[in-house]
Amino acid sequence: MPPRVSADPAAAVLDAAAGCYLTLGVTKTTASDIARAAGMSRATLYRRFGSHEAIFMAVLERSPPPWRRRRRHTWPGSPTRPSG
Repeated sequence: MPPRVSADPAAAVLDAAAGCYLTLGVTKTTASDIARAAGMSRATLYRRFGSHEAIFMAVLERSPPPWRRRRRHTWPGSPTRPSG
């Protein structure tokens, strides 16, 4: 994966981590993978986040909850709900 360029280093780490998790899987992604994708050293990565678990939790917190992805028309009583 090519390093990500971002004005915000924390955002670069989270973008890189999300990409690695999708490509390699959560359990196979290492801190080295994330650091490489973010264009920084592992030491800098750990200085910013403290642990791999903290990075993972930050990626989850940044992701929209599943209920936000539902279409409005799927809710009963919604004016845009298709009839039939």
